[in-house]
Amino acid sequence: MKIKLLSIFLVAFTLVCNAQNYQTVEEVNNACSQLRFSGDEDAEIAVDKILEQIGLFRNFTIQECPDINNAIAKIIESDAGVKERYILYDNNFFNKIDNKAESDWAAISILAHEIGHHLNGHALNNEGSNHKFELEADYFSGISLAKMGATLKEAQSAINTLQYEKATRTHPAKVDRLKEIKRGWNKAKGITTTKTNEEENKEKAFSLYRKGEIAYQEYKYIEAIGFFNQAKDLGSIDAYYYLSNCYDSGFGVPINREKALNLANTGYELGSIPATYQLGNFLKFYGGESDEMAKKQSERLHKKNFIAKWFIEQFEKYKSPIYATEIGYMYISGNGGLEKNKQNSVKWKKTGALLGDPAGQKALAYLYESGDSKYGIEMDKKKAVEWYTIASENGYAEAQYDLATYYYNRSYMGNLFAGTGLYDDDKPDEKDYENALFWYKKASEQGHSYSQWMIGKMYYNAIGVDEDKGEAILWYKKAAKLGNKSAQEKLTELGETW
Repeated sequence: MKIKLLSIFLVAFTLVCNAQNYQTVEEVNNACSQLRFSGDEDAEIAVDKILEQIGLFRNFTIQECPDINNAIAKIIESDAGVKERYILYDNNFFNKIDNKAESDWAAISILAHEIGHHLNGHALNNEGSNHKFELEADYFSGISLAKMGATLKEAQSAINTLQYEKATRTHPAKVDRLKEIKRGWNKAKGITTTKTNEEENKEKAFSLYRKGEIAYQEYKYIEAIGFFNQAKDLGSIDAYYYLSNCYDSGFGVPINREKALNLANTGYELGSIPATYQLGNFLKFYGGESDEMAKKQSERLHKKNFIAKWFIEQFEKYKSPIYATEIGYMYISGNGGLEKNKQNSVKWKKTGALLGDPAGQKALAYLYESGDSKYGIEMDKKKAVEWYTIASENGYAEAQYDLATYYYNRSYMGNLFAGTGLYDDDKPDEKDYENALFWYKKASEQGHSYSQWMIGKMYYNAIGVDEDKGEAILWYKKAAKLGNKSAQEKLTELGETW
């Protein structure tokens, strides 16, 4: 081939056309079961170049896998039990077929076909190819090449190199594949305007998804959840990200971390890039200190270098505040393909906060609470409280808990050291305990177990309220049922069950 990248295009796709009929998924499993293979930067560049031209995002990893004599879109389960998307290829096989196509477009069409398998979710069942999957991937290939400027002949050039004309158990007849590529090519060129049911559902799903985003940004969480559920049912995989976030944060629904995790995992397995990042967060923060497998998997997901690109491009397109906040967190941790950069992290978190994202508002509050003059954030308790309050009023349970705890600590510590001069930079107010209880109760209504525990503690120890052991036990039990270990231990100490 004239260009190295295009030789890789040809490799990745001719494999499927010529060799996939003669090699089982089990053989591929045996060859690459431990993922002991290296990536190829040229292959990643090639794939991304195709996707950029048609406005899509890569949601899989490109990896070389020696001795499989093939290229295949595949889901592989990691050691931690989480499935990951790969396009596996054998570089030696690439060399064998490098001279089989007479057109550079043949190579690109092959790679587009393989990408189509992943974007259509064909690899999820790991049962190999069938006629329906192959024709859908051919249709996607035809659309892709038309949008990239290929003629119909060029778009069909790879399939035309096949010598075997008849259908097999896994692949349709050559003539049927050529027809499907033509149908996709005509669709992209506007020659055919009739929409399939799948295309109509896709458009409806996107419209509902955008309505959900707008409602979410306006803090109409229940309405947003309704739109996202409808979008999800019509095939919007990114709707899982927002739904997961709602259950994790208590936006419109009680906090349910198990459901949030399941939604993120489902979205991830379907190929959602934001759900991939979300799942990485959950495995990191909710996996438990001793769960090394969860941490390992979190690191694997967060290293996917297409994640930050997706969030940045989506923010530039739609200015969704939540994306800005997420980018800020990626910069602080060096995730998603970004290098650690605290200055950029502060900038993006500020952007998210100013545009109205509650998580960004909470993040900005914390920046003012801790302070870092090097990055233009001077410690300012007043501003911290202001931003915690804004995030709390916008329904964020974690911010409500932080705000309540600020009031609780200011009153508790201020009274404890009154007159000593040891705690005079943030003097207590007579309404601090009242404010603390108010915001703890707000967070508790959304299922925030630590807030429920703190309310129980206040009633049990008569902190800011009259002592009421019975009321305290009721709050301890609410927290315990949600898994709060402190509440469970306290109830055990008191001889109570939950």
